[in-house]
Amino acid sequence: MTFSIRRLFRIGFLTTCLAVASNSIYFGLSRLAGETYPMPMNGTGSRIAPMPILMPVIATALLGLTATLFFVLLVRFTRQPVVIFLSVACTALFVSFGGPLSLPEAIPLHSRLLLCGMHILTAALITIGLLRWGPVRRP
Repeated sequence: MTFSIRRLFRIGFLTTCLAVASNSIYFGLSRLAGETYPMPMNGTGSRIAPMPILMPVIATALLGLTATLFFVLLVRFTRQPVVIFLSVACTALFVSFGGPLSLPEAIPLHSRLLLCGMHILTAALITIGLLRWGPVRRP
């Protein structure tokens, strides 16, 4: 597979935008269905309040841009960037479940699982987007 750095940055930006939009829709639809996403707002022992939409939007955007930069560096400096990227992406996805699943007992299980769903959606869109549309097709 051949990659163009410029193309990877463009595809990375587009897949990040797609992941942000998808997570926003997921968040909005689940809020319409009655989910409040209760979160401790100032640390573990603080009051619990509904999570604002800005939290997943910023987290998704930062993750997408970081993943793009990481993949670009792998393409530039390694022989098997796809294998390494997939390994790191899968590991990062499983590690990211630690955040929602370690929330306090006061947060319902379904809220934690819906947050894990956002993590899966983000990881899938960004990883598949970079690996599917990132390579340059040569005739």
